[in-house]
Amino acid sequence: MDHFTIKDIELLTGIKAHTLRVWEQRYSLLAPAREGREHRTYDADDLKHALRVAQLYHSGVKVSALAAMSETEIDQRLEDFADEERVSVPVRQLIEATVSFDEPLFRQVLGQIRSTFGVEQGMLRVIYPFLKRIGQMWMHGKVKPGQEHFASTLIRDFLIHMVATLNKPINVTMDRRMMFFAPEGDWHEIPLLFAYYLFRKHGWWTIYLGADMPISIVSSLAEEHQVGHVFLHPLVNLTQVEMDTYLHRLAAELPAQRIIVSGPLTKGMHPVDSRIKVLRSEQELLTLADHQG
Repeated sequence: MDHFTIKDIELLTGIKAHTLRVWEQRYSLLAPAREGREHRTYDADDLKHALRVAQLYHSGVKVSALAAMSETEIDQRLEDFADEERVSVPVRQLIEATVSFDEPLFRQVLGQIRSTFGVEQGMLRVIYPFLKRIGQMWMHGKVKPGQEHFASTLIRDFLIHMVATLNKPINVTMDRRMMFFAPEGDWHEIPLLFAYYLFRKHGWWTIYLGADMPISIVSSLAEEHQVGHVFLHPLVNLTQVEMDTYLHRLAAELPAQRIIVSGPLTKGMHPVDSRIKVLRSEQELLTLADHQG
């Protein structure tokens, strides 16, 4: 069973540790286990309860009222606040589903996100913030690699399904044909799949190569299929080479293609080669995908 400290609960709920102690002592709102006389420990059920309570507290419900509520009443109030808290509610639900490996709940929430926001805004406003929170939990050792992979796999499946609902255009000129890949050693696909979805949705002819692609394969397929652009969103440091060096090498192997790159590893980059375009925000990505040539 996973265990969380009071500092972990503070980080994940936005409620100060001192306030959490007061809630425990004055209202019995939380009931952590104790290691010795001082150290509180919280399990996954405690975390779920704390997330629910914190959601209502941040929405304006007084702690005295929260202390008097049953779990059923808490759930009902969360539903009442759903319209006002359309973003934070699904983020909380995705965290709960991840901690408990609840696949049906996770898929249900993804469906609700799609219905409420659409794929584009759902990714930007809900799923990316959720992934950031999960990343914070992982860095603090409170999410296991298996839990992170569980969530990433379901989001990946969701995006692949969304792409499958789109028609692939035909008779598209080279300047509207794009190939997507992650460099060798990089297995992160979610931002790449999201870009793939965006460009396909806006009428680009697309090929998705996926993770861990050698430059030689990218170059060969780009020439064979006459794509005018390649897109990458690296998220890990490349083995043995810096990003500037890698992009220079990629450009040399793709003399007829424009290279579109985004992601944290591009921070501060200003490539000399005019064929390399760095996207510095999600808005730039959306704008480029919608570009009609």
